Amino acid sequence: MLFFELAYTNEISGNLQVYWNYGQDLSEEKSTTLFIESTTEDKASIFPINAWGDNTRLAAIRIDPPNGSKFTIKKLLILEIEIQVN
Repeated sequence: MLFFELAYTNEISGNLQVYWNYGQDLSEEKSTTLFIESTTEDKASIFPINAWGDNTRLAAIRIDPPNGSKFTIKKLLILEIEIQVN
């Protein structure tokens, strides 16, 4: 399963929304929303990447931080994590 790791600082608590573009328009269905707290220390969050199938090219990522916040991106990673269910 693929995940997106985002390290950041953020001045205002609120919703952070990440949109995934696979060559079509951006949509709510292909996005992930996470509530984040304000922080002056580097913070990392991991999101699942929605709807990225085999042989599909990820064309763009759009990050919408909380409204009115000074949001600084420190690091972006795409991770493949194997999840085992017993």
